[in-house]
Amino acid sequence: MTDSVQFTIQDLLNYHRLRTICKELSLDQVSTLIDKLTNIQLEREKAEQAEKEAIAQKEQALKEILDLAKEKGLTLGDVSNLGIDTSLIKPRKGKAKFDPKYAWTNEDGSKGYWSGQGMIPRALRIVMEKDGIDDKQYYLINSEE
Repeated sequence: MTDSVQFTIQDLLNYHRLRTICKELSLDQVSTLIDKLTNIQLEREKAEQAEKEAIAQKEQALKEILDLAKEKGLTLGDVSNLGIDTSLIKPRKGKAKFDPKYAWTNEDGSKGYWSGQGMIPRALRIVMEKDGIDDKQYYLINSEE
């Protein structure tokens, strides 16, 4: 067998194809292959066990922290806010800004604006009901302004 032969995962997982591949190997090569695969299996099992143990340790530590917090009368919010430097928290980026298409005057005299994106704002619906207007186009901002 030449060294340039390549196999797919399907070749290695298919019993008949693997048997055909192994027919081209000497008995010593098959034994070496089995030894290497066994070592790989043991390494994977150890790594998986270590990962399970690490997860179990974290879960145990979290349980101990929550028990201690309950014992001291703290909430999860109190615990999570401890020691946080708020200057390191990056502000969330807001939604994309759109120019307002609609404008109205609220009952308290303040101006309201809406880009026309999403649902009609509650304040605009209240003003529309008060004014007896069913069409939002009445509040459309003129492009000349």
